[in-house]
Amino acid sequence: MIEKLTRILSGMQEISAWSVSLVTTRSSELFYVGKKLETNRATDVETCDVTIYVDQDDKRGSSSFSVYAYMTEDDIREKILENVYAAGFALNPYYDLPKPANGVVPESSSNIRGMSLKDAAALVSDAIFKADVYEGGYLSATEIFVTETTHRIVNSNGVDLTDVSYGGNAELIPSWEKDGEEVEIYHMLRFESIDPEEITKKVDTELQIAAARFEARPLAKVLDLNVPIKIILQEDDAGRLFSYFANDLEYSAKYMKTNKFEPGDHVQGDNVTGTPLTLSKVPYVKGAARSAYFDADGVFLTETPLVENGVAVGRYGSHRYGRYLGVEAPAGMVLSLIHI
Repeated sequence: MIEKLTRILSGMQEISAWSVSLVTTRSSELFYVGKKLETNRATDVETCDVTIYVDQDDKRGSSSFSVYAYMTEDDIREKILENVYAAGFALNPYYDLPKPANGVVPESSSNIRGMSLKDAAALVSDAIFKADVYEGGYLSATEIFVTETTHRIVNSNGVDLTDVSYGGNAELIPSWEKDGEEVEIYHMLRFESIDPEEITKKVDTELQIAAARFEARPLAKVLDLNVPIKIILQEDDAGRLFSYFANDLEYSAKYMKTNKFEPGDHVQGDNVTGTPLTLSKVPYVKGAARSAYFDADGVFLTETPLVENGVAVGRYGSHRYGRYLGVEAPAGMVLSLIHI
């Protein structure tokens, strides 16, 4: 489909620039109520999104639309002209599109790559229910998704990048019941590769959390609230905390004047009593669901230091806002964040 689109787009003088994103997602999905498999399905979905750009004087307008397999070339041309018209009403300061970078997208190291998606989903299911052994605790509902995603981006500046990634997630409802009372919690388990022992361990932990939640009592009854209480942040909560600093160092925050920090600022204040932060945005983190080697604009991603020993040292963000700030080669919208 992309070859047909690029031919049509390149031949239309009404367009100043264009970008095409094609995502093909194959999946195997299992839906359980208790330990009973209720639904077993497979999907194969292709999504093609086109963005066209129209220049007027020193302004650039853009408009996006989706292309479907049933559309003829005449349908596509008509859709393009509709969006050329719409782009004229959405003019912004001019910015160029990304150009090809010297980088190669590596093959996925996920062990799902060597399996059928059906077998991979079954392996995840076995690992999950291996933890469901408690007398008072159980999984009341479980949904498993294992996916293969092929993402290709092509633009009028010559960018042509393709990434094939694997992974999945499982939505769990761990429950604990006793004496006619019940507690349910929700947990999203994400994975890039399948480690059965690790999955079983994580599900077991969530069931134990459900048990602890069942036995929980008001803090005032078990702790002295007049003295400092130590808090442990885990996984998603710790990520949200670190994201506060990362979000402030986005190009768009600087451009819109909503940022607090500038490079050189001490982001934790002048008198740090704990560990100074060191944060970087990186394209790939083993096991991270948001790893990507290029962003939605087609920028090839590399490691971008943001904070070193508590001091802001860099920014990152979309190509558009980077160019607005005068950045020659914007870092791109790197999604994975690491704390060293």
